[in-house]
Amino acid sequence: MNITPELFWNAFSESLRKEIITTGDWKKKYFTDKEWTPFIMNVLAAIGKKPFGYHDNGISREYYRIDLGYFSFPDNTEYPKFEWDFDVAIEHENNGRLWFDELIKLAHISCGLKIIITYLENDHKVKFIEQQPMKKSLLAQRKYINQAAQWLFIIGPVSYEMENKDYFACAYDGKEFTVLPEKKILL
Repeated sequence: MNITPELFWNAFSESLRKEIITTGDWKKKYFTDKEWTPFIMNVLAAIGKKPFGYHDNGISREYYRIDLGYFSFPDNTEYPKFEWDFDVAIEHENNGRLWFDELIKLAHISCGLKIIITYLENDHKVKFIEQQPMKKSLLAQRKYINQAAQWLFIIGPVSYEMENKDYFACAYDGKEFTVLPEKKILL
C-alpha cells in the first residue's frame, strides 16, 4: 500500500482525536514523556492495522532502532519470513530540541514514508516553517541519501501550551514542503 503523507495525517488526526475523546486522563499523560510515549505508540500501531491493513507481524517497534515501522510481505514468495518491504518508518521525539537526530536517522533508512512526530514551544508552526532551509540542507548533505521517500512532519505543542494550540502537519517530497490542512485533535 502506498501511504502518502496526506493519508497518514488524516488517519493520525482522526485516530488520536478518537483516543483522546475516549481516554479521560489523556491530559495527564501528555505532560509526562513516560506516559505519553506509550499512549501515542499504541495509537500509531492501531493506525497501521486500521485503516492501513498491516497485521501484527507487519508492525514492529524499535526495529533498526526506529520507534515504529510498518512492513509488508509479498505474496507467493520462496522465503516469506525473510522477504519484506519497509513501507513506513515513524520516529516520535518528545524533546523538540532533539528531533534533528531523528531526521538524520530516517534519512539513512530506505522506505516509502518517513514520519517524525515532535513537540515545539512558542509559535511551533512558524518555528517549524522557518527551519525548512536548514532541514533541506541537512538532508541534501547526506553522503548516502535515500531518494524517493516522502516525509511527514507532525508537530504538536509542548504540554504547557496545549490549551490553545493544536498539532499541525507538513509533507516534504524531497523538493518542497507543503503544510497540510489543519485538523482539530486536542480538546
